[in-house]
Amino acid sequence: MQNNKYKELHDLFALAEKKIKQVEQINHEGLSIPSVNQLRYAGQHCLASLVIDDYKEIENNIYEAKDHCKRAIYDAMEIGIVTILEKIQIFNKDYKYITITDVLPDYINTLGRIREIQSYIGKTSRRDIENNYEEIQDIDNSYKEIQLLFDEVVQIEKVLESARPELNKKINNWRRGLILALISISIALIGILVALLK
Repeated sequence: MQNNKYKELHDLFALAEKKIKQVEQINHEGLSIPSVNQLRYAGQHCLASLVIDDYKEIENNIYEAKDHCKRAIYDAMEIGIVTILEKIQIFNKDYKYITITDVLPDYINTLGRIREIQSYIGKTSRRDIENNYEEIQDIDNSYKEIQLLFDEVVQIEKVLESARPELNKKINNWRRGLILALISISIALIGILVALLK
């Protein structure tokens, strides 16, 4: 029975490491410090559970270690989502002068979903709370839910990024049209000035 509890802890620890590495691939600024700290705490509780004889204390330490692994996953996924949302914001800024819906027909719905995810992250963000995990009442559901949201924003960003080549063509056409319009206006103004000077 005890081995099963350590197996669950092992699996959660491995998942947390995997999620941290996944986020490090997206966020090139470095390690997710809150997540790494949570894994450190998980390790401390795991080791404590191995050197004590009191069954209740062993159970408590294993529970705490698993809880810290879940928090590590949550923290990593939160940082990943925020990083991807920033990339999506750059995408929106890059193409703000052109119509996107002819290339991405579901773009308006996608923006709505992005706002919902931003709202969720805004409500549950703990980066400013300094390890006050009381904000998240049910870490068991929260760490699972945020993984789904992370996967969703990863997919959204992939779709947006795959549209860049077509949108870049549209931008180039828009710029050419703008330059031709400015040249036409300049020629017309020169023509008016020449006519007035005669």
